[in-house]
Amino acid sequence: MSEPESRKRREGENRGNPYLYFSLGVGFVIATILVIVTSGTAAAGLPFVIAAAALFGIGLSGTRGQQRAVGPPISKERELLSAIRDNGGSIMPRRLRWRPRLR
Repeated sequence: MSEPESRKRREGENRGNPYLYFSLGVGFVIATILVIVTSGTAAAGLPFVIAAAALFGIGLSGTRGQQRAVGPPISKERELLSAIRDNGGSIMPRRLRWRPRLR
């Protein structure tokens, strides 16, 4: 495995599940509402709002990082040449089985 591939793999492992961060963010939003309702002061919920915003940001960043670019389509000629190369320089046509037709 080359260095860029191993670096990508390590970075992907450190990010975690972005949907977990979204779930935690929703939990902090609910906690914010409960704290504000029970205390009667909007300022009491400020730390929970900050934590929820940070978790939503991490989750959004994680989902953006998971998007994969689609590779260019492989032409039929290149596919055939790759098959020839992979099979040692030659390929055999697929044998068709003859079946008697029932009438």
